[in-house]
Amino acid sequence: MDDKIIITEEPENPELSRRLAQFRRNGQWLTQHGAPFFEQFRGQYIAVSEGEIFASSDASVAQSLAKQKHPDDEPFVQYIPQERYERIYSC
Repeated sequence: MDDKIIITEEPENPELSRRLAQFRRNGQWLTQHGAPFFEQFRGQYIAVSEGEIFASSDASVAQSLAKQKHPDDEPFVQYIPQERYERIYSC
């Protein structure tokens, strides 16, 4: 029995890389500017695209609203819980 693992690496997909970069950029924007929106849109999904917020009670609707306005961008979608929770982070 051969227990070797062979890992092959395919060429990078430029379209996927572009979309991932947009998704990360929109997520970073939310990290930097999102605090007021977390209070305003509790219990909803928000999609961030090109520095704009699109909110809905359904994730796919929020994403669709963002894609309608910015069809060439990849929105970052996040649910904002109704209740505030304390979080403890540790290493």
